[in-house]
Amino acid sequence: RYQAQEPFRSACCVHRRAAMGVLKSIRNDESSHARLLGKFVLQVWPLLLGNVLEWYEYAIYGFLVPQVTANFFHGSASAAWLGFAVNFVVRPVGGFVFGWAADRYGRRKATVVSVLGMMVATVGQGLLPSSYCCGPAAGRVGTVLIMTLRGMQGFCTGGESAAILPYIAEIAPGQIKCTAASMFMLTLCVAFFLGSSFAFLLTLLLDEAHMMLWGWRIPFLVCLIPGTVSLWGRQNLPESPEFLEWQENQKQRLDQQKHEEQQLQAEANLVRSCWQRARSFCDEHA
Repeated sequence: RYQAQEPFRSACCVHRRAAMGVLKSIRNDESSHARLLGKFVLQVWPLLLGNVLEWYEYAIYGFLVPQVTANFFHGSASAAWLGFAVNFVVRPVGGFVFGWAADRYGRRKATVVSVLGMMVATVGQGLLPSSYCCGPAAGRVGTVLIMTLRGMQGFCTGGESAAILPYIAEIAPGQIKCTAASMFMLTLCVAFFLGSSFAFLLTLLLDEAHMMLWGWRIPFLVCLIPGTVSLWGRQNLPESPEFLEWQENQKQRLDQQKHEEQQLQAEANLVRSCWQRARSFCDEHA
């Protein structure tokens, strides 16, 4: 009986060792992927930080609509939400323009310009004059400027997505390419969490009068520090290898085209010279 069960036990041991080997391999792969992802995040942190600021601005404007309404839109919540919608109207235009610029001049340059414009528009909203603090005339100027800055912010954030996603997809290692792209959406959730937490904290610490007068400006102004850090980091990022390869191919193609044009011009000059000599010879012996 024991001898009859021996083959079964041997087979179970073999399968158990094979399963343990598969699990060990999976753990090693997961550890390797985690290390790769960690190194990649350390490499592209300026892009992720800038994307957090982009969605943070969307979130903080929505959480501060009561204060924005009182300061710029004379109590009209519909007008305040129209200012929120301006971002989404302009954003596709910014995506197209910055996408074209990223293809022509490089992904890194496009991300630098986008975060710079986004930072100026966001911080600028916190510096605007309003009817609540500066009177009706200044309030009208502030209303026009906040709509303009909202449009500028939407234009630049549209370009942010158009430039960052191709850059991440091009430089990420093949083993974690999809996971690296998902970091873009992760920053969105982080931004909304930060925006809601900051707005909630301010409403707890400040009374309604101070919140209406100057407290609502703080969430916009604090973007200056992380925005500057992101801008500095993006200036030091390398260009993606795929774009550099495309740029080199374009340069070689243009050089070849220029060389062919020079050859055609030289042949045309040779034909013209021969024709002039033939005419001169004919005129002399006519």
